[in-house]
Amino acid sequence: MEKIIFLALLFCWPFLSEAQQYSLELEKSYSKKELKQMTLEELSLLEYALSSALYTTALPDKNYSAFKSITVLPSIKKFTDASLRIENQNQYFIITGTDKMLVVKSKYVLQNELKNFKK
Repeated sequence: MEKIIFLALLFCWPFLSEAQQYSLELEKSYSKKELKQMTLEELSLLEYALSSALYTTALPDKNYSAFKSITVLPSIKKFTDASLRIENQNQYFIITGTDKMLVVKSKYVLQNELKNFKK
């Protein structure tokens, strides 16, 4: 019996060690396949981004017509709530029906915040 258990663990070990844990919330913006292919560093960044990537601000006085509009609930807290993704640059959206802008921080900004947070 012990040999069977040992062989089963030996066979399953590579699959268990490669399994990556992530918040199911991320599946609103990324596919399971994409998430499984990410490194632990990338997943850690996205986990941090769930609570830190978004903020709202007033629309600038000029030149905001180039920004895309987005319809979101005022209670939006996570970038995944709007099925957005973290990109290499900040993203700016005019919140439809308001005088506010939704900002999604870039990977670079989030990486710097995370480094400073860990210090």
